[in-house]
Amino acid sequence: VEADLVGCWMVFAATNDVEVNARVGMLAHKQGILFSHTAGEDSDFTLPAVLDLGDLQVSVSTSGASPLYARWVRDYLQDHLSCGHEEVLSLLKKVREQLKSDLPDDSAHRQAILRALITPDMVKAVQAGNVNQVKQRISECLSLSQG
Repeated sequence: VEADLVGCWMVFAATNDVEVNARVGMLAHKQGILFSHTAGEDSDFTLPAVLDLGDLQVSVSTSGASPLYARWVRDYLQDHLSCGHEEVLSLLKKVREQLKSDLPDDSAHRQAILRALITPDMVKAVQAGNVNQVKQRISECLSLSQG
């Protein structure tokens, strides 16, 4: 096991053998290598459960208390956040780029317009998959950049 750590700066112990995991941790700590254990014991770091929906990424961590619960929360969020977000984020990215071009020296005005976009009604429209309503709201907010 010790030879496997040569040249490493980070090690994960994820076997079903508690003794092997403990030995890997002890060797890693002895050599100054960052160590993480699937059970979270004696870990230098924990990894979040990550929900990846294109440009929307959500990380959930329980600080190692229960990785299984973190995965459950991630899966719950996926069930409730997956509808329409990728398309809307693509639209919002274009809006942001347009506003940067239209208002290069007025970041406060630009930020006010972007903040006006994200409202509870906008989020409900995204969740409902009503991209046309989102586009309408974007058009309304962009008209603020003209005035």
